[in-house]
Amino acid sequence: MEPKRYREPVEVTFTFPPSAAQDVGYASVTVRELTPSMEARALARANNDGAMMMQEMVKECLVRGVRLDGSTLTASIADNSADQLMSELGPKGRTLVLAAYNKVNQPPKEDMDGFLKSASASVG
Repeated sequence: MEPKRYREPVEVTFTFPPSAAQDVGYASVTVRELTPSMEARALARANNDGAMMMQEMVKECLVRGVRLDGSTLTASIADNSADQLMSELGPKGRTLVLAAYNKVNQPPKEDMDGFLKSASASVG
């Protein structure tokens, strides 16, 4: 039996289109794949509230944002900089970051459909 192999979470940088960048004040944002422990921390902070759970997962995946002036805000749950970044992005930016979270951390619809169609049931 081979030992399990682990890898570091993948980080992906998304660049805001020019029109959105002006609205949100950021040129780009970097998000990462969540590890099981990151997911567990986000779930614990959400206190079983579904809407809060998604917000906490998105904050947990934030790595950094690069402002239009070139300055960088590194995001962390520990020092509330993830909240600061989400606040500075505004509602349009937060919607785009949610889409980035989904792109990095959720399977494509085709994979989900294929996986669910593969189910086979048995009794006993």
